[in-house]
Amino acid sequence: GEQFLAPPIEPAILAKRFLDACKSGDVISLLNLYEASATLECACTSEAVYAGVEAIGEYWAPKIGSRNPNAFSLVSVRRAGGRILLDYLSYEGKPVRMYLTVEPSGKIGRSECGPRTCNSIAA
Repeated sequence: GEQFLAPPIEPAILAKRFLDACKSGDVISLLNLYEASATLECACTSEAVYAGVEAIGEYWAPKIGSRNPNAFSLVSVRRAGGRILLDYLSYEGKPVRMYLTVEPSGKIGRSECGPRTCNSIAA
């Protein structure tokens, strides 16, 4: 069968780097957390897929660096199967759930996000 490996980076460390980059509006640091060929699947407003780090940058650029004082606040982070489950507050201060698939390099290969109540990202 398939070997089950823990993510190569501590979930709390990756979550902190991710949210710190979002809070500061540092799109370069944020994109450095992703593999060049990564995908981002977002179900927050409508289902959309962004393929490649350039497209992911276009997705994040208008959102990060939000002036909302609660934006990108960590709610919880834990391992979920082979992924990292990250609950945080969006740039609007709304609850978001994100699943991060981390590659052996320690970079994000796939991220899936949606409102915390969204069932389409649970699979």
